[in-house]
Amino acid sequence: MNGGHPLRTFHTLQEAAKRHYVTFVTFIQHPEEWDGLDHIREMCDNVLAFEAPADASRFALGTGLLRNIASNKPFVARKYDVQKVRSAIRHIKNQEIVDLYHFDMLPLSVYASEAVGKPTVLVHHNVEYKLLERRSAVETGFARTFWTQQARRLKKFEAESLERVTRSIAVSDIDAALLQDLSPLAHVHTVPNGVDTKYFQPGIGDPDPHEVVFVGSMTHQPNVDSVQYFCSDIWPLVRQGNPNARFSVVGAYPPDSVKALGSIDGVSIIGQVPDIRPYVHSAAVYVVPLRIGGGTRLKILDAMAMSKAIVSTSIGCEGLEVANGLDIVIADTPEEFARRILELLRDPERRESLGVAARGTVEARYTWDRIGELQEAVYQSARAAVQHVE
Repeated sequence: MNGGHPLRTFHTLQEAAKRHYVTFVTFIQHPEEWDGLDHIREMCDNVLAFEAPADASRFALGTGLLRNIASNKPFVARKYDVQKVRSAIRHIKNQEIVDLYHFDMLPLSVYASEAVGKPTVLVHHNVEYKLLERRSAVETGFARTFWTQQARRLKKFEAESLERVTRSIAVSDIDAALLQDLSPLAHVHTVPNGVDTKYFQPGIGDPDPHEVVFVGSMTHQPNVDSVQYFCSDIWPLVRQGNPNARFSVVGAYPPDSVKALGSIDGVSIIGQVPDIRPYVHSAAVYVVPLRIGGGTRLKILDAMAMSKAIVSTSIGCEGLEVANGLDIVIADTPEEFARRILELLRDPERRESLGVAARGTVEARYTWDRIGELQEAVYQSARAAVQHVE
């Protein structure tokens, strides 16, 4: 699984399947994901998968974007509204008794029209319009115009979606407040992201005192932007202070623009790996230089569970219950970010102190068992609300 969204979906699906009969309807964006369905089928009672149409090729994606220019709906809403999926949902509800519909990302709320009279829960992995506003702010020219337009459309669509479902889930209190402001009559609950603390544990042995690492799927534009920003604005300052420093970028599907960063002294573009843990363990410092984002970052939680010293922007750790200087270090300018990295590379005791505190934070607040309980409470709230209306 690549990226925080699929990881959260997998673990919350697993928690739901422990308690309920689950039919899982999903889109496939990459060919290798078809093989991954075998494990999902072991968890769920029924699995139906469909290819995401606009991702079938670059040509199809480009065509979809061009068609959307004249639309009053955001691109993602049109992209995921597929007749085959609507037909499948109708078939399911005609063949089975459906107690609740869980829509696991904002664009899928278009299918709420197939669930009239039933409890519906929508998960907001980010406040999507806010993410696009942040993206447009770092773009120029036509790209800025396009993303500003998409942000306006998405804000309207997001507000309508909040009113279309029985309950909404935000992944942080910050996001919940933004969504509640967008639709004051909506019922928004916070169910944070989590981490598998048994899988992600502190490593044995010392890390490389010169190694810095970033982990994140390169299909997510904010990750691409953060790596480019880090290499252009922060990394030269780190190398000035420590000429032996090395920076590894771990994440699936790096575009050519990211691959090109591998020509910079000390930078290695690793790409997709079967297991991120060896790369995270070997690094002395884990960085999250995000400038665009929303929700919460699961990869930070993975690193915290592994007791890593983390340097992040405020946006990078937004929504997490962390404390600057205790279990994470926050820096928002290139100069400060580089200075904090250099300090930690020189100070193993400080790295250990941050790491121990970080592990304690995730053990107390962010295990998937706990997240599953919170999600179940939202399900029951949605069901009770619909039963009360009836």
